[in-house]
Amino acid sequence: MTQSIVEFADELGVKLYPGQAEALMDYYNSGRPNWLLLAGRRSGKSLISDVIACYEATVPDFANILRPSEERFILILSVRQDSANLHVENIYRLLKRSKALRSLVTGRARERVELANGVSIISLPASARSVRGYTASTVILDELAHFVDSDGNSSADSVFDAVTPVLATFGELGRLIITTTPQARMGIVYDLFDRVTKGELDDTHLTKHSTREMNPKVSERVINNAIKRDSLSAAVEYFAEFSDPVAAFLDSQTILQAIDPLRKRQENAAAGKSYVMAIDPATMGDRYAFAIAHKEGEVIYLDYAHILRPPVDPTQAEDLLFDLSKRFEPSVIKCDTASTTERLKTRLPVLEYTPFTRPMKLRIYGALKEALNLKHLVLYRDDDLIDELQALQIRNGVDIAAPKSGRVKHDDLADCLALCVDTLTEEENWFFSRSSDDFD
Repeated sequence: MTQSIVEFADELGVKLYPGQAEALMDYYNSGRPNWLLLAGRRSGKSLISDVIACYEATVPDFANILRPSEERFILILSVRQDSANLHVENIYRLLKRSKALRSLVTGRARERVELANGVSIISLPASARSVRGYTASTVILDELAHFVDSDGNSSADSVFDAVTPVLATFGELGRLIITTTPQARMGIVYDLFDRVTKGELDDTHLTKHSTREMNPKVSERVINNAIKRDSLSAAVEYFAEFSDPVAAFLDSQTILQAIDPLRKRQENAAAGKSYVMAIDPATMGDRYAFAIAHKEGEVIYLDYAHILRPPVDPTQAEDLLFDLSKRFEPSVIKCDTASTTERLKTRLPVLEYTPFTRPMKLRIYGALKEALNLKHLVLYRDDDLIDELQALQIRNGVDIAAPKSGRVKHDDLADCLALCVDTLTEEENWFFSRSSDDFD
């Protein structure tokens, strides 16, 4: 190479941190076409990806591989299309910043940068279908471990399988770059990690670093606070550790410590308190759950939790709902059933439909776990609720639910409590995001 990748980054105006520069140089010096970069959040993975995209689009010569006037592509796939588009926007800025490269840019659209040398850098969503039809010399899979399809199911394996034919034209010169924070010990990312560490893949270079090893700008205070909120999540997010495929979601002792033995279920509102409520209506012979809570300062108090067991009388259940609404006058009632919300909205204007999508469950249970770990949640002893909280599992890093077998197979009350906690948390912290911005 006439120019190292780090020197090229300098030309783009990118001042890499020592850990970032070392990781890039180690990969390019390895002579291996593929790179699996496992790193914590805010470590600069996206910036590194963009430097590679610029380098591979402008420095290597593929004239002896392509037919005259044949177009070459650099493809960047990310968790969402808008995330992928951020790469294109940043790549465009980097190229225009370079005096030597800015004249190469001949066109730019939201999802594409076109260069005078016949290269197009294109952003795509996390779909196996999206890569078909391209001849790419480099494919970058940004946060591959977190790829999901439109139904919320992992698409990482199918996207990875679809990439190989796209790179086939370039043989050993084609590059597959995977930059991601890991998830559970399963799926394509863990499989690649496991096979590389066992010496089974000689075409893949592995780098595994914590956030601060790559980006010292992220303060220890931020990471220590993350550990306090959720040590298992912090191990994944900031130390690039894989999690167990199935694990208890909440610490049993932490749940028990949240119980105030003197506190009882409240049957009526207290003066000066503002309440929120969540319900999980019964369907197909299931249980009907209710939860009511309020907040004082930083602390959330559970006031009421109740389960109606099947067979549930719909009239009795809704009579209780109307009665609780009169007694507590909640500012909002969250409900995960669209038909119930639509049918009762005229009688209960504060009833709000909240679909239980996977991202929603991750969000509300993240709020619940943080409140428990920070001792910002006070419970009274309700054996049904405590059993559900202690039984909750997280599967594959993304699915939070009751066990599929055993004594406790329900999470209705836990869902309602999590909805209440999230709602009360949002009243102060109205903006919530789990996206991973790594543009440093």
